[in-house]
Amino acid sequence: YPVTATAIEPSVVLCWTASAISTLVDRYPPLARNLMLAMANRIVELQDRLRELTTESVHQRIARALLRLADQTGTPTPGGIRIAARLSRQDLSDMTGTTLFTVSRILSQWKRDGLLDTGRQKLILRKLHLLRCIANEK
Repeated sequence: YPVTATAIEPSVVLCWTASAISTLVDRYPPLARNLMLAMANRIVELQDRLRELTTESVHQRIARALLRLADQTGTPTPGGIRIAARLSRQDLSDMTGTTLFTVSRILSQWKRDGLLDTGRQKLILRKLHLLRCIANEK
């Protein structure tokens, strides 16, 4: 497969054969509609990621990735939004199509500027409004 999934917490994986899915879709037509909607949403998301990689600055891509992670796994804390996923700088560089050095440099600068706080197994977004401004720069 061209992609790999990594669980961020203990998980159970359920796999269905193609024939089992086909049988379910035939038996439950709303399932077919829901699968098509899910695939259409995934295609739109992939198009957005491709557009980001080809048209946006590295700062924008990193800010957008952090904001997406905050929406998906963020937990409000008194100091900001804590990203629940254990995210390495290498993971973030892979997500944004840039180098580990570039991600490290930008995150270090943003930490000095008070936008976020990083540490061992910790990422807290302190100033979401500023990250949103960076993400939306033209």
